[in-house]
Amino acid sequence: MSMLISRHGALGPHAAELASDLEKEVAEDVESLERSPGMIDAYFRDSISWVRARLAIDPEAAELPTWKAVTTAMQLGSLYFRLGAPGAVEPVVERVARVERSVPLPVEDQRRRPNFGYWLDAFYLAVVCRDGARANALCEVPVALMREAPFHFDEYLPNWVGALQSYCVGRADLGEKLTAAIQLSDPSALRVVDGDMMNKVLYPPINLFYLFLRNKRDEFGPALVDALKLHKAYWSADEDTAKNTAGFFSLPLLAMACLARDAGFPIDVESPYLPRFLLSGEWVGEFPT
Repeated sequence: MSMLISRHGALGPHAAELASDLEKEVAEDVESLERSPGMIDAYFRDSISWVRARLAIDPEAAELPTWKAVTTAMQLGSLYFRLGAPGAVEPVVERVARVERSVPLPVEDQRRRPNFGYWLDAFYLAVVCRDGARANALCEVPVALMREAPFHFDEYLPNWVGALQSYCVGRADLGEKLTAAIQLSDPSALRVVDGDMMNKVLYPPINLFYLFLRNKRDEFGPALVDALKLHKAYWSADEDTAKNTAGFFSLPLLAMACLARDAGFPIDVESPYLPRFLLSGEWVGEFPT
């Protein structure tokens, strides 16, 4: 019998209205792509917010609009990195919201340097959507390029991204990168994020990936349960945090669970933090993405 990890908190009275408003906002963003490609980072953020809002009201991802939100976010994440790629040639053609779109490169002073946080979101979305081509393309984005983005980061982060890239494309330095990510995620090595967030939110996906790589099938399930409990503890710590839709599901844990499930690992836990129809891949192939 599967264990159930319930979701913390309760929805506010305007949750459905927020999801509807964000859907309209993202639709406007998508229609603006060819006119305003320099806004792609904002459009990607809006799409992530839409996903969170949809999963707040549809925690199992049982409804088609939720799948539409997830795939649109994946597509915008892919486009974000293609527009910022060194040597990119315009126009960049990408299917977004079911339509093939030819998007010009942003003018030079509007080019966004890809960063690690956006990369992880884009990669996790590609894994959840079972889009190997987009995942592999993301793994060709140089880590050195992301280091140049104007954001502060801890050193575990480029190694974590590097480990995922090496896994995807079969580079020999996978073990080295993952070991460094694990060692540098120790709270004593952190300068940007705090130890509580690392221990409860950021490190558990790294640990699950390690267990997945080592084929620790008997250990993966209990570790996933622990990770979900830690996620819940972090996002329910106070009233303000508990209202944040970012905590109503976990994209990193979902991505790791999708990798494991697709490889035949037993997943004996159910939780709104791991939307059931996204974990199962039920929607994959519903429409071209």
